[in-house]
Amino acid sequence: MSTGGRPRRATGRGFWWTLAVLMLVLAVAAAFLAWYLSRGPGDEAILIPLTQDPGARELAGTRGVVLFFADENGRASVSRELQMPSRPTREAEVREVLEALCDASPGRGADNALPRGARPVGVFIDRDAGQLVVDWTRELVSDHPGGSASEQATLAVILRTLAWNFPELQSCALLVDGAQVETLAGHLDTSAPFDLRRWR
Repeated sequence: MSTGGRPRRATGRGFWWTLAVLMLVLAVAAAFLAWYLSRGPGDEAILIPLTQDPGARELAGTRGVVLFFADENGRASVSRELQMPSRPTREAEVREVLEALCDASPGRGADNALPRGARPVGVFIDRDAGQLVVDWTRELVSDHPGGSASEQATLAVILRTLAWNFPELQSCALLVDGAQVETLAGHLDTSAPFDLRRWR
């Protein structure tokens, strides 16, 4: 009879041990729930760093852009890729890409070819026609170093950067201080819109 009682005592001990663990788990869960519900609206959530996976970056609201710089021959053949935040409108994205071009450090052997202080101040898009108008500050003309090669380089980096990043746009007109200009430095005609398809 002594051998028959041992299994019953072991079974009873295991039951109570399992019940104690279960009660502990429930108590911890209840404590967490009470803490969560008692948080004030000003409490900050824990932020998990975003992965570097390109698909995750796209979901997080970024887009890849390519900036073009002039090489030693004035051609817009040097490029640099970077990630930029997505913007709610195409106009805002165009302006931000051009501002990034103005501020970029192209590195050795390259030049962004834009006069210091030149900035885009207005962007207008006719979506049906694919036409873009960019209004620049006066420095694009007044502070331009001059020379046909330099003027060609300035136009090349602007137009190729736009053509590459916004393929739906067909043409681009340049204004300075809200007015049409005949030329940037006296050599190339800027009075008519440029065909962006030639710069892709």
